[in-house]
Formats: sequence, structure tokens, C-alpha cells
Amino acid sequence: MAIATSVVLAAAASAWCWTLVASLRTAAALPHLAPLSHDARADWPTVEVVIPARDEAADIGDTLARFAASDYPGLGVIAVNDRSTDATGALMDAAASADPRVRVIHLDTLPEGWIGKVNAMARATSIATADWLLFCDADVKFAPGAIATTVDAAERAGLDLLTAFPHMEPMGLAADATMVAMSTLAMVGGRLWEAADPDKATVAGFGAFLLVRSAHLQQRTPGLEWLRLEVADDVGMGLLIKRHGGRIGVYNAASILSLRWYASYREMARRMEKNWFVIMGRCSAARTAAIGLLAVVSGLAPLLVALPGLPWYGVVTGAIALVAQLGAALVFVRWLGRNPLLALTVPLGCVLVGAMAFNAAWRGGREGGVRWRDTFYPSALLRDAQRVRF
Repeated sequence: MAIATSVVLAAAASAWCWTLVASLRTAAALPHLAPLSHDARADWPTVEVVIPARDEAADIGDTLARFAASDYPGLGVIAVNDRSTDATGALMDAAASADPRVRVIHLDTLPEGWIGKVNAMARATSIATADWLLFCDADVKFAPGAIATTVDAAERAGLDLLTAFPHMEPMGLAADATMVAMSTLAMVGGRLWEAADPDKATVAGFGAFLLVRSAHLQQRTPGLEWLRLEVADDVGMGLLIKRHGGRIGVYNAASILSLRWYASYREMARRMEKNWFVIMGRCSAARTAAIGLLAVVSGLAPLLVALPGLPWYGVVTGAIALVAQLGAALVFVRWLGRNPLLALTVPLGCVLVGAMAFNAAWRGGREGGVRWRDTFYPSALLRDAQRVRF
């Protein structure tokens, strides 16, 4: 038993050391964006902010008010009311009445063969005229000068897509622990330090903030129809741009953007069922459950070092695994400016990640697909149309 435990600890040490290296490489490679004034450029390109929203009445009014208060020159907003059942559409119309820079699209139906958010983004793109399109969620908070900062960074680097990680506001212990564990593990598979390299196939995209050069999207790619059934629409945007010759950049924007990702772990688990079953599990219940099991084992394995009776080499590899695990989480937590003590929650977070994956495997396998925004998407339909594969 002690030998078997030592083998597990050795495997955990290897995996978590690689995760620590990946976290360090990511933190070193992704630049931090600092607030920038409008005076930094003489001629600013035009920007249209695209906000697809369904039942976002709690946030959309404040978000549109922030954009109305922006003094960025040549700024426009295209707000898309995607079949909302609450006051989202009315709040959008009120904002448009008060500010001519705001345009509203109301969608009452969803075309067959499309995911709602991608359809909303495509409809906005079809009427956009600006140099840059900024796709963002309805609940993202922008600091003054955030648009100028990101546009300047994209222009200086010659990018066709800039995606940025915001500051993650507290969501509660369970949700925060899950976010830390999930993001730390993603540092390995995501290989974000390669995303800006045009010779690497690695792509990236964070749905809260996608700044896209309009000419490249509309003239050099097949457009958003290429992603019409892509659940990972944000990473899909990065894939669409880079596969068709565009340059992408990934930045840390925690000082100018903030987001409360979900209100609670319960909401996170419910809304991420599609992510686990479709994106990670490729519509396979067995694969989704296996990923969940791997998350649980990877999170708890380093704790086996506390078992009595281990040989010296088991104690050494176990200590390495535990230090590397906490170190990898600490790098991510500090990178986004969160409380360093959150790194201690990574074993709990891995268990909660596993629970989400198990739930998604059970529901997706039982129902033969996923239900998202009141629309059911069969597994076969999503699997055949999937562009992003991890």
C-alpha cells in the first residue's frame, strides 16, 4: 500500500510541477495593461461595443450607462436583446433614446442551427461599421480609459484580436475555490504563452472581452456563421481569427476590467454544464466523467503525503507535489490580484470541479445533449459542428 501511494504521489508531483511551470510561463508571457489616457494617440480608430444579452436586466442598464459616460472618440454600442423575458429590451431601448450612439437589435426567434449568443453576435456584426468590434458580456465593468488602453495595445502590437482577463470579483468560497482550481489546471492545457506566436496553433479567447479588428473578421474570415453551433464561442473567435492569418494577443487587464463571473457555485455548476459536456467532454458522458475524476484525483493526491508509514521517497515526492500544487495556484491568484490565501483552496476546488463534471456527464448523457437558454441542442448536432477541441 505504501509503495502504491508513493507511485501516486510521484505522478502527482510530476503533474503539478508541470502545472507550476505552465503557470509561471503564462504569468510571464501575458502583459499587464495599465490605464492609458486618450492623449496617447493623435487619431483613434472607431469602436463599436457589441453586447449580446438575454435576461440581463440586473446589469444591462448600468453597463450601458458606463459606456454612455465614456469619452472615447468614435464609440458606438450595439446592444442585442436575445429573446429576453425580463426588462432587458426595455432598458436597452431607454439607453438608445438617451444616447444616439446606442443601437438596439431585438431578436424574437432563434434560427435553426445556431446557438443564441453566436447568432446575436453575428446579427450585430452585420450592421457594424467601426474599425474595431468589442464583444463583451453585459456584466463586465470597465474602468475609465479601459477602451483606449486596449485599443492602443492592439494597434501598437498589430493585432487582429485582443482578449483580456478581468479582475475576478469574490463569488463565495465554493465558487472562488472552483475558479482557482479550474483556471490553474487550464494553464496547462491552454498553453496561453503560445497564443501570440503566429507559428503556433494555440488560440485563446475570454468571452468577457474580445476586441476584434472588423476588417479582418468581415473580409478575411468566413464570419461568425463558421461558429454558429460553437459552444466555446470565445475561444472559437480566436480560432477563427488566427486560422485565417490574424494575430491575437492575450493580456492581463485586472486593473481596468472586473467581473463577477457567477453569483454562486450553484449558478456556476448549472451554467457550465454545457462547457463540461460539450467543450471538454465532446458530448461524451464517459469522457466528461473521466475528466471530472482526473480533477478530483489531481486535487487530492498531494494530500496523501500526510498518510503515516510512507517511505522517504514517498514523503519527498508528496512534499514536492503539495508545494507545486499550492505554488501553481498562488501564481494564478497573485497574477489576478486576489487574496493569496485563495491558493489554499485548490484541493477543495478540484473536488468541486469534479462534481460539476460528474453532474454534466450524468445530465448530458441522460438527455442526449444540453439545454442552454431554453433551447435543447442534441449531442450529435453539437459534436458535428464543434470547431474548438481540447
